[in-house]
Amino acid sequence: PAPGPYPARAPLAYPPSVFSAANIAADIDYLSGLPGGRGPGSPGAARAARHIAGIFAAAGLKPFEGADFRTKAGVLGVLKGASKSAETLVLCAHYDGLPQADGAVFPGADDNASGVALLLELARYYGARRPERAIVFAAFDGEERGRLGSKAFLAALPEPQRASVNAALNFDTVGRLGAGKVLVLGSSSSDKWVHIFRGAGFVTGTEYDLVKEDLDSSDQASFIEAGIPAVQFFSGPHADYHKPSDTADRTDARGIVKLAEFAREAIDYLAGESQPLTRPPGRAPAATGPRQERRAATGLVPDFGFQGEGVRAQDITPGSPLAAAGLKPGDVVTGIDGEGTPDLRTYSEALKKFSPGQKVRVAYVSDGAQKTAEIELAAR
Repeated sequence: PAPGPYPARAPLAYPPSVFSAANIAADIDYLSGLPGGRGPGSPGAARAARHIAGIFAAAGLKPFEGADFRTKAGVLGVLKGASKSAETLVLCAHYDGLPQADGAVFPGADDNASGVALLLELARYYGARRPERAIVFAAFDGEERGRLGSKAFLAALPEPQRASVNAALNFDTVGRLGAGKVLVLGSSSSDKWVHIFRGAGFVTGTEYDLVKEDLDSSDQASFIEAGIPAVQFFSGPHADYHKPSDTADRTDARGIVKLAEFAREAIDYLAGESQPLTRPPGRAPAATGPRQERRAATGLVPDFGFQGEGVRAQDITPGSPLAAAGLKPGDVVTGIDGEGTPDLRTYSEALKKFSPGQKVRVAYVSDGAQKTAEIELAAR
C-alpha cells in the first residue's frame, strides 16, 4: 500500500454500546421540538417535566420526596442503593430553556436537551441495576435564571442528608462532541477527580480535558458552594449557544453515547464501594436570581483546555469582530480595554461591562508577539 498519511474515513461500523443513540436522539428531538420552547412557566416546560417524569417511572425510579416526581426544584427520582443507601450520588441536568423573545423560539437542543437526554439514558441503564450507593436523578428547573432549581434542592436537604452526598455530576451542553474532547469543568472541587477520570479515559479510550478554572455557569456550582465535589460534563462551546439555531439536527447522538460510556466509569466508582471523595471548602453562594448576562460578543471560541495566562482561541467565528481584526485560532487574548483577562472568568466578566456596538481595544498574543486591535463588539 501507498505510504500515509491517509484521508479521514467514516467508520465501517460502530462498536455496540449499552446506551442507545436512538433513545438519545428521540429525547433531544422531543424536548427541543416543544412549541414555544421551555422557558419559565411555559407549557413547553410543563410538557418537558411530564416527559422526564414518565421516563423516570418507566425506568423504575421512585420519587425523591412524596408521591410525585415533580417538585419545586424540578423533576427528581431516586434509585435506592444496595448496601450504602444512606449515601448518595447526584446526577443532574437542567431542562429549562430561554423564553421566547421578539417572536423567536429557542429550541435549546444542545443547551440543554442534550444533557437531559443523557440523564434519561443513564436512568434507563441504572434502573435495571442496583449500585451500592443511592443515585438521585435530578432534572433541574431554573438553571437559566440563576440555578434556582439546584439551589432549592440543596436548601431543602437537611444537613445530615446533604453531608451524605458523595458527589454530583452535571450534564450541560453535551450534544456536540464530534471528534473533540470531553471537557470536565469544576475538577478542582476534589483532588480525586484527576484519578477518577484518568481511569475512565483509560478504560474507554475517550479523550478529555480537566478544566480547573472556577466557573459558575451551571448547576455544579451550587453543589460546590455547598461543599460537595461536583463537575460539569461539557462538549464544548459553539456559535449557536443561546440562539434559535441551537437545533436538534446539529447535535451528535453518537457522541453523547461516547460521553455516557465515559461517565459510567465515574458513576460506577462513585456509586460503588469506594471511599467518599475529599470535599472542597464551601464557597460563598452566588446571589439568587437572574445572573447578569453578557450581551456583547467578540467571536472568540475559547480553548477550555488552555492552562496558560489569558484566553486562547480554539476558533474565531467567521465574520466576527475578532475575525475582522485579523485574529486567528491559537491567538491568546490577554486584555480588554486596559483590563487584564488572565482567565476565562475575568474575560467574561470584562465583556459584561459593554454593549453591542461599542468599540474596545483588545490586547492579544499572536505568534509570540504582543499586539492590540480595536474592534466593534457584536451582539451575543
